[in-house]
Amino acid sequence: MSTPENLAKIPTSKPEIAAALRRWAKGSLPDEAAVELLVRAWGGRLLNGSWVRVEPGAAWIDADRADGGYLSGGERRLLDIALSLASYDRTVCLNEVLPGLDRTALRLVIAATARAAGASYPWPDNTTTER
Repeated sequence: MSTPENLAKIPTSKPEIAAALRRWAKGSLPDEAAVELLVRAWGGRLLNGSWVRVEPGAAWIDADRADGGYLSGGERRLLDIALSLASYDRTVCLNEVLPGLDRTALRLVIAATARAAGASYPWPDNTTTER
């Protein structure tokens, strides 16, 4: 019988959600890249949204549930890129989403696409994107 001590905790804080997403993505380079975009951009602001599904002990990206109507234009663009990495059904035209991103966000996208392709490219040191 399950006791409260045995039940997996639902991740609620940004670090808990980030850790759960990283566990989910491990082994899939595109998913790992998508997770890092969500975790590193704007101090993890993109971790709070309908596209992140959370259950006891687990979290994953669900591109079909994405509704970012409250996001700024740059946040929405970065989210679209992350979701396209995490879902074969979701595509994005880079000529539509890259213009308007600040330099830090562009560096994050470059690092994420390199990671998704299996290349080594350093993640930006300053992961708080400009506003």
